[in-house]
Amino acid sequence: VEQGAKVELPFWLAHELQLRQRQPVSINLPACFDHKTRLEIQADAACVDLRSRCPYFYEFGCKLQPLAADRTIGILLSTAFKIIYKERLTKVYTTAHITASNHS
Repeated sequence: VEQGAKVELPFWLAHELQLRQRQPVSINLPACFDHKTRLEIQADAACVDLRSRCPYFYEFGCKLQPLAADRTIGILLSTAFKIIYKERLTKVYTTAHITASNHS
């Protein structure tokens, strides 16, 4: 592969190349972390189907962050997790409260 060429590689291979090469490869962010996804998460993270974009969104993001030039991936992961967790917890609490009220 010529220097400066852009090729698609599986993450594990890009990771190994970056760790073992004297002149590391640069990693472009995959679509699941692109600007559009970030805007959707900021608008309403609870409505974004992260699993359809990347089945292991959080795990992959954690592995990708130290290797990518974009240092905001950690903030994105944290923001998405907090918003989605809060939304799900609220739904569980509300459902439990309604169910308990119906059985009283």
